[in-house]
Amino acid sequence: MSKKYIIAVAIIGLLTFSAGLLFYFPKSLTPSSKKLFQPPVPYNVIIIGIDTLRADHLGMYGYSRDTSPNLDRFAEESILFEQAIAQASYTLPSQASFFTSQYPRVHGLLQATEVLADSRVTLAEVLKGQGYKTAAFVGDGHLSGQFGFAQGFDIYVDDVGRSFVSTIPLAVEWLKKNKAEKFLLFLHAYDAHPPFEVPVVNSFDHIFDPDYDGILHNEELIEFAYRTLPNQPPYFHAMRNILKIGGQAVMRLENETIIFEPQDIYHTIAHQDGRILHTDYLIQQFLDVLQDMGLYENSLVIIFSDHGLTTMDNMTRQVFSDKTRLVGHRGVVYDEVIRVPLLIKHPLLGQQKVNEQIQLIDIFPTILDILRIPIEKNVKKQLQGKSFLPLLTGRAGPNVSEYAYGEGDAMSGLDELQFIRTSQWKLIVKAGERFELYNLKDDPKETQNVISQHPDVAAKLKQKFEEWEFTNLKKRSQLE
Repeated sequence: MSKKYIIAVAIIGLLTFSAGLLFYFPKSLTPSSKKLFQPPVPYNVIIIGIDTLRADHLGMYGYSRDTSPNLDRFAEESILFEQAIAQASYTLPSQASFFTSQYPRVHGLLQATEVLADSRVTLAEVLKGQGYKTAAFVGDGHLSGQFGFAQGFDIYVDDVGRSFVSTIPLAVEWLKKNKAEKFLLFLHAYDAHPPFEVPVVNSFDHIFDPDYDGILHNEELIEFAYRTLPNQPPYFHAMRNILKIGGQAVMRLENETIIFEPQDIYHTIAHQDGRILHTDYLIQQFLDVLQDMGLYENSLVIIFSDHGLTTMDNMTRQVFSDKTRLVGHRGVVYDEVIRVPLLIKHPLLGQQKVNEQIQLIDIFPTILDILRIPIEKNVKKQLQGKSFLPLLTGRAGPNVSEYAYGEGDAMSGLDELQFIRTSQWKLIVKAGERFELYNLKDDPKETQNVISQHPDVAAKLKQKFEEWEFTNLKKRSQLE
C-alpha cells in the first residue's frame, strides 16, 4: 500500500469526522467542539441562589440603573435566559421545585407545615450517588433542613443568618478542604429580600435616592408598623403594609392610613435597587475566590433567583382585588415575581442569549445532561422538567417549554392564584373560577386584562391548564 494512498485515506477520514462535528454542533460552538466530544469531564456544580431578585431590575435585562455591574460582566461569558419561569412565588415551594424537578402540587411543599418526602429524589442525591461531595450554605428561613432540603447533602448549614456575609465565608472554608474532589455546592442568601435587616453599608441603602426625607424616615410612623409584629424589623412592616386602595398607594398602620406621595414610591424602589447592588458586590467577592482557587474555569456555575419582588408594579394594573400589597411577592404571579434571572456559565459553551421560555424545573435534568449522567428509572419517573441542553447546542427547535405553569402562595392569606404562561400569553387563574389574560408581547408590564378581547386564546389556555392540573394529580398519586 503506497504512502500517498494512506495519506489520502487519512485526509478523507479527517474531513468526514469534521463534517460530522459541524453537523452535531453549530458553527458558533466549533472552537470547543473537540473538547465536547471527549469523554465526560466531571465538572464541579456551583449553584448560587439569590432570594427575591427580580430579573427586570438587572442591567443585563435592560434596567436603566446600574444595579448589577458584576453580574452583568458574569453574563458576558454565560448563557443568559430571557424567560426563566419560577414555579411558585415564594421560597419554600419554588426551591423544592428546583431541586426535585416537580411542580409544587406534586412535591407537596405548599406550606411551612409540610416536609419534602424521602421518596422524592433530589439533585443532590443524584450527584452524591455519582461520587460528588455535596454541601449547602443557605440563609435561615424557608430553606431550613427541617423541610427536607438537606436530602443528599453531606453538609447542610442553615443557621448562620440570612446574608451572603455569613454563608460565603463558610462555603470558602469548605472549598479549601474539598477543592480536589468533584463537588456540588449550593450557596444561598436573602440579601435582596425584605426585611432589610442584614448588615450593610448605608451608602448601598441610599445610593439611588440619597436626598430622600419622606414618611419612610418618620420614626413615629414606622413605630406604628413595628408594634403590629414586634419580632420583625420596623422597615419591613412599613413596606409590607403599603397597599393600593382606591387607586392610591397608602400605608396602613393600625388605625391610621398614610397616603404615599410620588417621592415615597420612588424611594421604595430605589431602596430595593440599593439592596440589589449590595448583593451584586457580595456575589463578586465569591466569584473572585473561585478564580483565585482555580475552580472557576472547570465549574458549571448557575446563578438564579427563586422568585422576584413586586415594588409598586400594581399601581396601574387591573387586578382581582383593589386592596393589593404593593411591596411583596407571596401570592403574586405577575412577571416581576415569576420571571426570574437565570445565568449559566458552562466551561465550554460561551456567551449566549436564550429567548425561548424555560422553567426552573428544567434545570435538574439539564445539569444531568451536561454532566452526561444517565437518569435512572426511579428518578426519570418523578421528573417533570426536561433538559434544555439541546437548545444550547443548536440541536433543538423552539418551545422546549412551550407552556410554563406555577402558582402563588396557598398560605399567604391572599387569593389563591395559579398561572399558565407562553412566550406571548399569560392566563392567571383564581381558585379555578376567575381569570386574567395578558398579552406579554404588547403589554409586558401586565397592565391590561384582555380576556374579553381574546376568548379563543383564553379558552385554549384554560384547557391546557386543566390538563396540567390533571397531570399533577396523576403524577402525585403515582409517586405516593
